[in-house]
Amino acid sequence: MLRSLSASCLASLLLTLGATASADPAPAKTEGAAPAGAQPDSAAAVQADPATPAPVTQPPAPPQTVRLLQGKLAIELPEGFNAAPLPPGDASEGTAGASGMLYTSNERRQVVVVSEAPLPGKLAAADDDKVFLQGAAQGYVTQQKQASAEYDVTAQDSLRSGSLGLQRINARGNYAGTPTLNTSLLAGSGPKLAVVQVISRADDAQSHQ
Repeated sequence: MLRSLSASCLASLLLTLGATASADPAPAKTEGAAPAGAQPDSAAAVQADPATPAPVTQPPAPPQTVRLLQGKLAIELPEGFNAAPLPPGDASEGTAGASGMLYTSNERRQVVVVSEAPLPGKLAAADDDKVFLQGAAQGYVTQQKQASAEYDVTAQDSLRSGSLGLQRINARGNYAGTPTLNTSLLAGSGPKLAVVQVISRADDAQSHQ
């Protein structure tokens, strides 16, 4: 089983992504003249000091290529996705050996979860094993429905990337009251299964395309 975000964590991410930053508070008005000899407070002194550097605006993250299954599967992420590692797999949760990365884009209000996990029982999958992929997709959908009862598959089809076969699952979901659009790609090669989840807010369908 692949390690995934909890429903509450995912909902929190989707709610905060794309939120506009609050405006800087207006400086406090001065009531009356300052007493003779009074020193300005530190905040006013900083505002008045022309030598104080302006806040540095961080440039967006550059485009990234995420490679899975020893480079057989490449996912191209556009500019603006910030990366953070997922917690490592835990044997007590059935996710031993799983690893992954979380990518979030504030501009696109989108979450991309990329993960790999070893197949159980030392199994090995061919690069385009349709029976394996269909079984993996069925188990994945079951897992998603357990995480969110409103997870509803809207389409499922097969794709190829070079010699690698993939299952694509499109679905709608609702995580803690946040409606979502979900597209998942599943692929297997050798002893590992890879899953790519693209999750967007349902009110921003254009970014999900």
